[in-house]
Amino acid sequence: MEIVIVCAVLALVGGMLVAWWGRRVCVPCVCPPLQVCQRLQIEVSGDVYSTLLYAANREHLELYPPLRRGLPVRFEAGTHATLSLATSGGLYTAKAVFTGYARDRTQGTALLIAQVRGAWRMQQRRRHPRWYLPKEVAIEAQANSKTFVGWVQDISEGGMRLFAPIPLPEGMPVHLELPPSLRGYARFPSNRLAHVLACERALHHTEYQFTLRLAFTDG
Repeated sequence: MEIVIVCAVLALVGGMLVAWWGRRVCVPCVCPPLQVCQRLQIEVSGDVYSTLLYAANREHLELYPPLRRGLPVRFEAGTHATLSLATSGGLYTAKAVFTGYARDRTQGTALLIAQVRGAWRMQQRRRHPRWYLPKEVAIEAQANSKTFVGWVQDISEGGMRLFAPIPLPEGMPVHLELPPSLRGYARFPSNRLAHVLACERALHHTEYQFTLRLAFTDG
């Protein structure tokens, strides 16, 4: 009887260790789904930048240059970086090296070329699945007694990412009027209350606006 109990305890402890280790270790995986205008983060020598994906193939990514103090940031060929990509299934990272520049075929804007080194790795799974909208949706929002129109690129049961013409401080409450096209996601009501998790200036199509990461606070 004692041997059975000891074996059961060891099996339980072993299972807990496996689960704990599985949460801590980054799992190599195939390349996550990449979409035009998908947001990525670039980490270079401890500095973190946010930008958009212009195009991608199996070997290279073409990225819009990120902004720092309103000016595009340039990286010399051979600069190593860590890329972070948020998808509906979770957060992925990959090591990369910048190899040069290209030109936007329509606007003539300079693009960064990054070569991914090795496999993408899943860092964490999302608590709430994120839906990337096939077409951005305009919504009306109100914050600090000001009403403005923003553009939603993705949404989940926990929040959304909103491109706005004005910056908002972290923690600011935001009242949202969701159009019918968004209410079908997780059966959202027409009015939602959220607060700002983060705000940063970023490229939105051909203009620079402010990206608001919002978390719903009304359930």
